[in-house]
Amino acid sequence: MSEDNPPAEPTPDQSAAHHFLAELRTRISIQPLPYQAGIEASALESLWQLFAHARSAIQKYPGCSRFAHDVADMLNVHVRPVTAKWHRAHAEGRLNSRDGADEFREDLAELRNVLWKFAEDLHCLAYSSAFADQPTPPVMSTQELDRCFEPMPFGIAADRLIPAAVA
Repeated sequence: MSEDNPPAEPTPDQSAAHHFLAELRTRISIQPLPYQAGIEASALESLWQLFAHARSAIQKYPGCSRFAHDVADMLNVHVRPVTAKWHRAHAEGRLNSRDGADEFREDLAELRNVLWKFAEDLHCLAYSSAFADQPTPPVMSTQELDRCFEPMPFGIAADRLIPAAVA
């Protein structure tokens, strides 16, 4: 970059998008939560924290009107229904049951698609270019998972049986 064309200062919208994107991209909210790993309550808490990070970005970068509008819509229209639904279930311990955990994971997977797209849009707002994050690889490979379901021997091996008494 030449001295005649110094880099432009980011706009408040760009700065706020950058600030929030750093939080959004590093949370389970846009990554798969495999059944072999992860704790549902921690994922829900991570979603709750998005609200505080959005407020922080809006307060830190006055004038970020587009960011403020977009993030408020995303949080209120898509995230809040999920966090509201699961707040009481978490407090009552239903999130720790297999049925509750399965239903939460379904809701999180649907929300993840919305948040993934939102992260792409925020990247465009922050950096004026498209960029998609890579999904976290599975905890177990397909081959490892398939081995968990292979047939197992059942019963006592013939060479371990006590011989029958001869009469």
